[in-house]
Amino acid sequence: MRTHLEEQGHKPANIAQAIQWSPLLSVDKRRGRGKYSYFLGGTQSNGSDSKDDDAEETYRRCKVRLERLSDTDFSTSTNQRKDQPILRDWLFDGKEELDCALCGQRYIKSALVAAHKKNRERCNDSERRDPRIVMPL
Repeated sequence: MRTHLEEQGHKPANIAQAIQWSPLLSVDKRRGRGKYSYFLGGTQSNGSDSKDDDAEETYRRCKVRLERLSDTDFSTSTNQRKDQPILRDWLFDGKEELDCALCGQRYIKSALVAAHKKNRERCNDSERRDPRIVMPL
């Protein structure tokens, strides 16, 4: 992606921003500045440690809960979102602070919301059932 953008004549700052916020890439910032790992969509690094294993297991449990829903909305006088509490639990469970996906600053979890990376109305059923559709904002 970087090479393509460089060939198109984009400036380094714009390239860094495009890569950092790309919906196609996941960025693992846990090792600190300059040591980021990049992954396509739902792929993972080859060298996973126990934290990665725990995160993957948590993801699988959340995915299973979402798959068990007969559908992701329930009806009252308006549609309500059945999936939102599950997604919020997956995103914030056991974490006191998280980095905002928009500005990159660290916040306490009560200052953040679980926001969809793609407009929820445009998500198909499969996307709505994938926990990785949300990010902390």
